[in-house]
Amino acid sequence: MCIIRTYRSVCVNQANLEQILVVHPADRLHVCIDVGKHSLFVVLHWTSVVSSNPVVTFECSWKVELYAELALLVPYLQRLNHNRSMVITFEYTGSYCEPLRQSLHEAGLTVHQVRGKVSLDYSDVFDGVLSKRDGKDAALLADIAAHGHSRLWVWHVPDENSREMNYLVTNVLDRQLELSRCIGRVESLVARY
Repeated sequence: MCIIRTYRSVCVNQANLEQILVVHPADRLHVCIDVGKHSLFVVLHWTSVVSSNPVVTFECSWKVELYAELALLVPYLQRLNHNRSMVITFEYTGSYCEPLRQSLHEAGLTVHQVRGKVSLDYSDVFDGVLSKRDGKDAALLADIAAHGHSRLWVWHVPDENSREMNYLVTNVLDRQLELSRCIGRVESLVARY
């Protein structure tokens, strides 16, 4: 198996989608996204079979600003998904990944999840280098997904009752936090005397 890895990244605005589609007309595609607080790193993991020998290539990762350029990323992924089998994979990173999951669900794209433990265990044997970079993390997750170690991650739209319950619970927790702060102030004032 021939493996070519690239960890550098370019802005998603600089990605030449038409050239990518010409180079990989019918190859299998795993898209992996490393979700951060303010940005995403997207890696395209292509698998093509040349004379019964799988060739794996990673496109240079795209850097996407999470809120500003998310609307640009989704049409790119829809274009890549046209007439091919494509799986989008990322780890659960708390609330940072929720806008992305919702956007991909609304666009009709399939999303898979890789458990954090699996990626942590695989990171040591991925390329023999114990380094941590966003581009490498995305390539690592794409490789894990290509080997079938991901699971379908469906976006469930909360109903009205769930949203209201979430609002009420959040409101109660905020009030409890404020109450504990006030009690702390009172206790500090009483401790003076």
